[in-house]
Amino acid sequence: MEFRRGIDIIKEDFELPERLVTARFNTLFTKSARRWYIKLRQAHGHQSWTWWKTQIINKWANDAWRFKVETAFESAKFNADKDKALPWFCQQKDRLTALYPDMSEFMIHRTSLKQCGGDIEHSVKSRTTKKYSAEDIINILEEVTTRTRIGSSRVNLKTKFNTPWKDSVDKNPKENFNNLKYKSADTIRKCHICQSTTHLSNTCPKRGKINEINIEKEPDVEKDDVIEENSDDKSSIFSESSKDIENINATFDIMESYSHLPQLSNGQLDLSKISDAQLMKTKTNRGKGYTAGNSCIKEVVIDNKPTKLLLDPGEFCSCVGKYFLKTCVPNFEDQLLPIDGIKFNSASNPMKALGIFETSVIFPHTNGNLRLTVEFVVMENCSSTHFILGNDYLIMYDIDLHNNKDRYFNIGDNKNQTFSFLPFKRQITVNKVSPVSLHLSDKQENKLSALLYDHKEAFASEKTPLGAIICHEVDITLNIERPYPPLLRRPAYPESPKSTEDLEIHITELLNLDVIRKVGQNEEVEITTPVIVARHNGKSRMVGDFRALNTYTVPDRYSIPKVKITLTQICQAVYTSTMDSLKGFHQNVVKPRARKYLRIIVHCGVYEYLRMPFGIKNAPSHFKRMINGILPEELSEGWLIISIDDIIVCSKTWDKHMCRVSRILTKIQFVNMKISLKECHFGFKELKALEHVVSGRS
Repeated sequence: MEFRRGIDIIKEDFELPERLVTARFNTLFTKSARRWYIKLRQAHGHQSWTWWKTQIINKWANDAWRFKVETAFESAKFNADKDKALPWFCQQKDRLTALYPDMSEFMIHRTSLKQCGGDIEHSVKSRTTKKYSAEDIINILEEVTTRTRIGSSRVNLKTKFNTPWKDSVDKNPKENFNNLKYKSADTIRKCHICQSTTHLSNTCPKRGKINEINIEKEPDVEKDDVIEENSDDKSSIFSESSKDIENINATFDIMESYSHLPQLSNGQLDLSKISDAQLMKTKTNRGKGYTAGNSCIKEVVIDNKPTKLLLDPGEFCSCVGKYFLKTCVPNFEDQLLPIDGIKFNSASNPMKALGIFETSVIFPHTNGNLRLTVEFVVMENCSSTHFILGNDYLIMYDIDLHNNKDRYFNIGDNKNQTFSFLPFKRQITVNKVSPVSLHLSDKQENKLSALLYDHKEAFASEKTPLGAIICHEVDITLNIERPYPPLLRRPAYPESPKSTEDLEIHITELLNLDVIRKVGQNEEVEITTPVIVARHNGKSRMVGDFRALNTYTVPDRYSIPKVKITLTQICQAVYTSTMDSLKGFHQNVVKPRARKYLRIIVHCGVYEYLRMPFGIKNAPSHFKRMINGILPEELSEGWLIISIDDIIVCSKTWDKHMCRVSRILTKIQFVNMKISLKECHFGFKELKALEHVVSGRS
């Protein structure tokens, strides 16, 4: 009943056609209701909302359906031999949710477990805690039914074989084995240890003990038993050896699994005991893992001069660049030792070796300095600015690098004498200008720079960070008259101390940008909207909860082209540029008469939006109408694309592209709009726009 009334209210308020209402059923219906809808939709095709209301009433709003679901729930007892835990539990949970929508998840789980029987129910409950999810119950239920076999039918061996189990084991096992009544004539039972048919493996005299490894001597092979290499019967040659190899592999797998080693003797076996490694430091944000790295550079003394040495275990040999070595040892060429014709490579690039430079490297320490004699390979085309101590001398001098909290390294057997690395000063470069395609020539880049400088007033700066468009004003019309309902007059939401602090920062920023103003004490306030502080990737943002206002706002159905249709305009484009309007919604001025509808309330007072805020109804339509009013000719020519706040320019030639970018910037500058330069991209053959990677070839 509530679902049908809700659909009727939405359909009436938004004046939605019935085809649009029924198109949303695929997302409104969930679980069993969605399966019912899809089946009925395939059978009858598109129908009106009135027809669907009748079907919903016939399906759910009667006692017959409730009795049917209750009967199905009560009769669906869990059978460990036939039922699987996942589909059975999900089906029972769907039935309870349909019958009792207000039932808590805890009661749903308890009621479903009662259908499992006493033993299984007790076993599952004893393995769960107070806070558990449906996934935990399913996993525990599968574990109980598969490993413990609780609830499954048991086989009575005494009845099956018509003989007591005690009779099979006696003082004389050989005689009892031959007299077993359940011995089949077709199946020969034998010991799998010695392959004897006189006893079983549990009474085998050759049965080994646990963890015991027996090594048997190989039998002597006589000359007459040797098989010639040219024998035609190759199957007899490898039949026994293949079995021995399989037994050896199985033994190795068991030994490696006990030793926590990968089972590599057989490629078909999985690695044993895989677990996630524990992070020793705080994990970085996704895509920022490279920021957690550090250097392994140590300041040493070479040729009585302090210099830097890199300890690199990934380097095959110790080396140094020719030009850097010359700054440390000017006459090093007279001390070079010859080198054989060995080829060196670095990252698949050939390196030219000039010779060997042997020198003493002194590691300073407060408890006593250490001197190492190292041979460095001098590379002519090496551009490093320090000596590199490679893996060769790290092994020779037993140098251990430790990457724990206090990074250090040891040299030799004295583990108490630790050496520290130089502190790593991370350099973060910020691109202060807009990205420019690397495919542009110097002449094209110079022309682009001159064009952007001529239209510098179109870009945001510290003095004018935000524009105020003069050719368009945002208007809001409500579908109700005064007095306004209490839903439009709401108090401020309670905030945490952290959110309150962030809220004051955002209010101050918007006041400085002339986006909002504080409402005076003598002004009449009829509509107030609370705000919330949303956080994403460590940053906060103030968002107004305009849902109540949007309910009573008259919709503005301005046509916005679809993305697929828009992407076809980029066909055959060689140069593509995008320009981002800085806080595009905040650059649209609100009409004075409509500002009273856009008042927000916070803990420090009531504020009024002077610019269009984010989250209000018809905001994309206002922005699209504003752009169409500024650039009507450019849009009609087909080389300009407008998204929510991006302007995309496409061209086949560079000269035409520069002309079109100039036209856009001229009109943007005329209407007092501001573009974010750091968010622009100029002259690319392929870039990301409209949530797609677009180019002239796509």
